[in-house]
Formats: sequence, structure tokens, C-alpha cells
Amino acid sequence: MAGDPLPWDLQEQIALIPNEIWEAGPEAVAEEIARIEAAFELRERIAEVEADQANKAEKRLGIGGNNPPEEIHDPETAQQVLMLWESIAGLKEEVEADKPDTRRVAALIERLGAALKAVIAWCGRKGDLIVDTSIKWGVPAAGGGYFLVNPAKAEAVLKAAQAWLPFLAP
Repeated sequence: MAGDPLPWDLQEQIALIPNEIWEAGPEAVAEEIARIEAAFELRERIAEVEADQANKAEKRLGIGGNNPPEEIHDPETAQQVLMLWESIAGLKEEVEADKPDTRRVAALIERLGAALKAVIAWCGRKGDLIVDTSIKWGVPAAGGGYFLVNPAKAEAVLKAAQAWLPFLAP
């Protein structure tokens, strides 16, 4: 609608839809395109999180980057951050799999949602201290500072995964 072409990867996946689906009629083709778009969107959101995290890790090596962060003494929140990363990694495995495991995807979505909710609640409790705390958290919590400052990125992955789930075989 914006006049921009579709990404080449997406166009290629649509062009490679099997002939039997094309021959099944417009409804079957529309459903397959919606499935392809949902999986593509999830891949894009995961790639965005990974690229942002890699960029933040690279920038940490600049001025003051040799000052190691202090540990944060909130093991429950640190566990939730690790659960965020593990859930995103699991979703990446599933979206790249030839036959994604529907039950695993549903469980990963549930874990990601619960962890994101816990991290957002922690952020709310910390209020104005979030930026200072996220700087201290960056390395010890395996990238936790990223989610403390950017919970919307994890939420975008969650929404994309939720949109993809109905297209998986039962």
C-alpha cells in the first residue's frame, strides 16, 4: 500500500508455493501466503532483536567500555531475562524448522509472554532507575539491559509468534 516492493525473500517464498496449492484455488493460495507472511514477520522481528543486541554489544567497547558492569541482585528478574532470550532462540529454531512443533511453539509463546510481563513489571517497580540499572545489567544478565530498555522489541516478537501459531499443523 505504501508503494514499496515486498522483500525479495518474501517474494521468493510466495513464488515457490507448490503447484497443488495454486491449483486448489484463491482461498488456498491466500491462506498459504498469509502463513508465509506470518513466518516471515516472525523471522524479521527475531533478526531485529538479534541485530540490535549485537550492535549494543559492539558499542559497549567504546569509551568507558572497559568498566565492567556491577551485578544486579535480583535473581528472579535475571531468570526472566534469560527466559526471554531462550524463548526467542527457541522460536527462531522452530520458524526455521521444516516441520515446526506446534506444542513447543505454543509453550515458547507462553514462556515469552510470562517473562516479558515479569520484566515489564520489574521495570515499573524501578521507575526512573531503569536506565542506570540497565547499564549495569548489560553483561551479567546475558543482554538483560537490552530488554529493560526495549521491551517493545520482545513484545513484537511475541505478537509475530502469536500470529504465526494458527498456521502451524495441529
